[in-house]
Amino acid sequence: MGVTNTQPIAPTPRKRKSLFPFKGLMRSVEFEGKGACLAENVVLDDGRLRKMKAPSLVMTRAGIEGYRWMSEEGFEIAGVYYDLYLIDSGLSGKYILEMYNLTTGVTTYPQMAEADEVAITGTFTFTNASTAVSATSGAFSTELAVGDYIYSDGEYSDGVRIASITDDDNLVLESAYGGAGASAVGKLATKHFTTTELHFRQLGDEGYLATYEASNNGMSFDGTTLTVIANFPTLARYLLLDGNRLACNELASGAISATMTDFNAGAGVLAKKTYSTSLKANGGIETSSGIILMADLGGDLQKVIPNAASDDVSAETKLDSFNYTGQGIQNSRQIIMGKDFAYIINTLGIIEINPYTGESKILTDQGNIGRRWKDYDVSTSVLRYDSKNNRIVALVKDVGQYDTMIVVDLDEGRAVSVQPNSYVECIANINNQLYGGSSQDGKLLKLFNSYSDRDGNKLALRWIGEWDALEGIGTENILKQILIHANLNSKSEMIVKLYKNGSHEPIKTETFAGSSSQETQGASIFGVMGKYLFGLGGSRTTVAQEATDLIRKVKKSTRIVSYTLEIYESSVYNFSVYDVIVEYKSRNRLSREKVQPNAMF
Repeated sequence: MGVTNTQPIAPTPRKRKSLFPFKGLMRSVEFEGKGACLAENVVLDDGRLRKMKAPSLVMTRAGIEGYRWMSEEGFEIAGVYYDLYLIDSGLSGKYILEMYNLTTGVTTYPQMAEADEVAITGTFTFTNASTAVSATSGAFSTELAVGDYIYSDGEYSDGVRIASITDDDNLVLESAYGGAGASAVGKLATKHFTTTELHFRQLGDEGYLATYEASNNGMSFDGTTLTVIANFPTLARYLLLDGNRLACNELASGAISATMTDFNAGAGVLAKKTYSTSLKANGGIETSSGIILMADLGGDLQKVIPNAASDDVSAETKLDSFNYTGQGIQNSRQIIMGKDFAYIINTLGIIEINPYTGESKILTDQGNIGRRWKDYDVSTSVLRYDSKNNRIVALVKDVGQYDTMIVVDLDEGRAVSVQPNSYVECIANINNQLYGGSSQDGKLLKLFNSYSDRDGNKLALRWIGEWDALEGIGTENILKQILIHANLNSKSEMIVKLYKNGSHEPIKTETFAGSSSQETQGASIFGVMGKYLFGLGGSRTTVAQEATDLIRKVKKSTRIVSYTLEIYESSVYNFSVYDVIVEYKSRNRLSREKVQPNAMF
């Protein structure tokens, strides 16, 4: 008996799920398959995963433990950019200021003005044309350090740096002394800082420094000489420019048109002022509408409002449109202004604040970065803005040092990633480029400049998807393969692992070596010149049982199976992942249940 009116049956379409575009990275969302459970040395770039560049070496200073502070914006004189930084002086708990020319690579050392020179214990003997200096009842070992400028009283212009210290009464200069050399009081022109809480601002060609010290803590700097400013507020918590006035706990009197010599020019309308705020500000930041002062809790927006005579600051300076009442900061290095918003860092996370209304949101409270945050020490953390890449960069302590860098990419939906093993204690944006100072070995580094780590070793990218990123492959499906479309250098290789149900052991591991020759590529690689399409889990026609571990329905309460994927690449080359496509075969219908939690990474 024949069959009439037969109809062709359309083939069942292959089930696919694409993870492109990647979302959020570490600001992932559990049980929604968004973002990464782990993302190290990874940034988002137009929907793809791309290896983050690491710090590269600019200069190494021998014999110095590390950098302690770098000026936030550098110092610019006649179009030449310099960096100012504090390093260990060789004296316990004291630091010395240095200036580095970013064009020539020459390091110079600012000296105190002669009027602010410091007397040294003992009676000194300087000998003309000799490098030897001696003293009677001296204290060279505790008062002086290698690199200090010293000279005989009245011979300021003949100051020479110390090359070595023999004992309390004998030392050697870097070059022969040019003064008369009579026995007299020894003088020191080197400023020793007793804190790393240093602040710097530039107005015109003049720089200004403020330190958290009780005396000689406010100075002007012309590129050569540090000059102490009279009546400067003690224990400075911040240094800001409000128009042409310096704000440092108090507001300087009058507009600054030249080098400041006195923070308080007089009484009455010429006296220094205070802002109209009840906050005990720990720091602040400049905005286009004034300055934001931030305390332990809450913040104010302040602005200089001239009085009728335009020669003073009116009593009311607060701008009531700004209202921030959340947790604040502990020091001025924990607040920064980005392109559009202000940012602070505290135990809650990295917080974005509207500088006009005070509205805020935490950028690190979701996914893996939220789970990690409680392990970071952020009490002395550092926050900076990377204007070149439009990123917020934070330095935090994970195991007792500034060993971890947190990066928020503002162009990619505030995606958060981590760069471990950074060991950068201080950071500054100089001429649209971020620089960092090593906390370990005196290395000056250019951030995000190389695919090698700070020591020249291979930089490793590691990305692991959220556990439920593959939750579409449940008990009713058979996982056939995972296709990874990536750009891998021909001299590198990529390791891919697949995990199941929270296991620490992968059920499938495969290494894909790059190749520039189509003839030498394996069956799982397509394309030439480093652009490949990788398959994990078998061919398009054969189910790889060892990869999929075929799941059979046992009872209605069978739990959904969850997978996560790891991609690892280590090299000195760039590496990008454009797409991850999961292919699976449908078996039958079954209601899903909750997937496994993020318990592995």
